[in-house]
Amino acid sequence: AATAEAELETSHGTRLVVGPVRSGVILEHQGHLVVFGDVNPGAEVRAEGNIVVLGRLRGTAHAGIGRDAAFILALRLEPQQLRIGRMVARASESDTATSETEIAHVVGDAITVERYLGRLPRNLAASI
Repeated sequence: AATAEAELETSHGTRLVVGPVRSGVILEHQGHLVVFGDVNPGAEVRAEGNIVVLGRLRGTAHAGIGRDAAFILALRLEPQQLRIGRMVARASESDTATSETEIAHVVGDAITVERYLGRLPRNLAASI
């Protein structure tokens, strides 16, 4: 196991990780990845599907490996780097971290980050 915390893989190919992902740890999964805890700076989470972090995402996240129709959702989105498919976004230079849940997804040729309103953005919902 990548961490000492509890892990579970569902029958639908979603990997659940309970507990923080610590610096230096790399979690990879072929399906979707859900983390119940923080992803700390220096940690990396990678998934061929979507990534959901029920905590603070302060490390690196790469969703949609091999495809652009994926998203990264976190209660606090403060990443070192976001990657969705072949698109890359670096951390914002501003210190205006929001306390709102945010979702990152590809629009055109760039990663867009917006407030999560309880449903997937229309263009994303149609493509996944």
